[in-house]
Amino acid sequence: MSQHNELQQRIRDHFPALVLGMVAGGFALTVVELLMMHHTDGKQLIGVVATGVGALLAVAAIWAKGGAKKVLVGGFAILALTGLFGMVQHLEGDEDEREGFRWNQPAQAWLHSQTVAMAEEEDEEGEAATAERASGSVEPAMADEAATASERMAAGEEEERGERGERGERGEGGEEDEHGAPPLAPLSVSGLALLGALALFAKPD
Repeated sequence: MSQHNELQQRIRDHFPALVLGMVAGGFALTVVELLMMHHTDGKQLIGVVATGVGALLAVAAIWAKGGAKKVLVGGFAILALTGLFGMVQHLEGDEDEREGFRWNQPAQAWLHSQTVAMAEEEDEEGEAATAERASGSVEPAMADEAATASERMAAGEEEERGERGERGERGEGGEEDEHGAPPLAPLSVSGLALLGALALFAKPD
């Protein structure tokens, strides 16, 4: 038997164990990713715990035999359900954020209009003060104070515009904030769990 055929035979003989090892690695990497994303607030801990348990189940399944295999298959089935639960939570969270954004839009528009009106009023006062100063009808200190106030208001308006532009660019680029999450991401847990269950079911005693 050639080396190539011998390698193929060894892979066939240990294929379920190899798949379970990859499933364990997938769960472990998912745990690391969730921790790096600080996915540990409230119900988010369910995902961290579920993926950690999945890694342990996959490692145990490599050497499982007899009745232990049935128990571990049941454990993988429960993990698959937690993935569906996570998907529902992500979908509900995204819907709440979109609803909150729609309710906040009128308030943001009103605040912007008030800021613009104040800035325009300060600009007019600053121009009037500058004109009076040029004509010598007011004290120089008062004119300087009015001009400084106008400059501060203009700078504040410009800063607000810049922040709104940055938020818009993030939204257009599809970047997520710390609360936003891909709604289908938890299904990766379900996929790994089902793959582990199938590999364990096919594994000979």
